[in-house]
Amino acid sequence: MHPILKWTLLVISILYGAYKFRYRLLDIVTKVPLLRRGMVKTSMSVPWVRRKLLAQMFHRPDSKLP
Repeated sequence: MHPILKWTLLVISILYGAYKFRYRLLDIVTKVPLLRRGMVKTSMSVPWVRRKLLAQMFHRPDSKLP
């Protein structure tokens, strides 16, 4: 088998496995404090993720009060 085909199949199978078990992998990552901290730092450095998270966390319900 051609080496490029082997690497392509390996990458595709790893990506498929990561997608199939994504919630289990995320659960494992969030249990380890150092990995969780790194994941939060990385996600908060992406501007559109940070905007969405902060908008959800600090959203005030509509009311007549100022």
